[in-house]
Amino acid sequence: MKWTPRSVVQQLSVAMLTEKIIKMTTQGEEDVEEKVALLKLDEEQTNRAKNEHAK
Repeated sequence: MKWTPRSVVQQLSVAMLTEKIIKMTTQGEEDVEEKVALLKLDEEQTNRAKNEHAK
């Protein structure tokens, strides 16, 4: 898959939507923080993999 500005924006909006959904569907604050942290970690790993692939 090619990383065009449009696809990057789509990825970001998907991540933000996912974060919102998690916040809406979980009651416990700590639970939300933990899930968001996991999402961000996953996103960082994905970005790192993309960068490695681009080199």
